[in-house]
Amino acid sequence: MTREKGGDNVMKMTPSKLLNIVLVTVLATSLFFISTTASTAEYNPWSDIDGDGEITIYDVVKVTGIYGSSGDPTRNVTVTNWPEDRPPKVKKTIEKIVILETFNGGYGHGYGVSLGKPVFDDSTAFFLYYFKPKGELINVTEIFINYVWRADVSGSLSNPHLVELVFYEEVPRGGNFDMVDLTHGIGLPWTTKPDAETVVVSEVEPDFNCSLIHQGMNELKIQRRDQNGDHIYFFNLVLFIEYFYLG
Repeated sequence: MTREKGGDNVMKMTPSKLLNIVLVTVLATSLFFISTTASTAEYNPWSDIDGDGEITIYDVVKVTGIYGSSGDPTRNVTVTNWPEDRPPKVKKTIEKIVILETFNGGYGHGYGVSLGKPVFDDSTAFFLYYFKPKGELINVTEIFINYVWRADVSGSLSNPHLVELVFYEEVPRGGNFDMVDLTHGIGLPWTTKPDAETVVVSEVEPDFNCSLIHQGMNELKIQRRDQNGDHIYFFNLVLFIEYFYLG
């Protein structure tokens, strides 16, 4: 502000400065009329100049102080919570693997596998399945087996059926192998209608070699070794493999 000869006091300033003063005056005056009711607008942290978690009139006043400035619009961001590399943890889970799924009810219509008498060499059925652990496989600890089957002649203790599930170490059917008795040691199935059964391998075969199941392709077969009746029909066969892994 200066005084010129022969005149009154005159304020010499740029239009932007004048605008800043006007804005500050208007905003400061409006403080007296601001309602205490919370705003319904969505909070934007980029607009929170003082970083106190609220957009208030003080943030707006600070903007007026830099009104008219220009520069590089790049916003630098400093990240302080980058995820740290952590060692993998031992975890446990169960993988469901469907081997056979053809159940259609009735007395055998829609069956998926028919096992004849061993003498006719049609008493086996081979299957490939893929086991993909969620991380680095440590070991398989349990196998649960669900299956639906029937026989054309009922089994009994005196004239039992004998059907096994054989797991191979290598593909195709090589290396070591181990077997699980699907007849529960009592000659099931005892019915000519479709019958659902389950096996917990550790209960029926405590010494079963679970390491035969490995990551990748695996092979198993259903094997019949009895002469009771012409056929045993399988409708469904599902494995639930319990294992530990690093992840």
